[in-house]
Amino acid sequence: FNVATLEAMAAKVAVITSDLPGFDEMFDTTQGMKVPPGDSEALTAGIKRLLEDKQLRIRQTTAGRARVECFSVGKMCDDFAALLTR
Repeated sequence: FNVATLEAMAAKVAVITSDLPGFDEMFDTTQGMKVPPGDSEALTAGIKRLLEDKQLRIRQTTAGRARVECFSVGKMCDDFAALLTR
């Protein structure tokens, strides 16, 4: 679980990560990009795509900002309280 990725999403910064299991829980491909680990060509292509496609960048950063709300302290406390009252 990478807090820096969540911080970037909260700041509406486009994210590209290695396609590792921990990131599957954080976001999907509507909210950021994932590339195969160690694949510098895929990383380069992802960066280039985000630089060239403003609409994609806007869609992903907007969706990423909304997604990060699921990890806010308030949301997590509410979810935990609900679990305790079951």
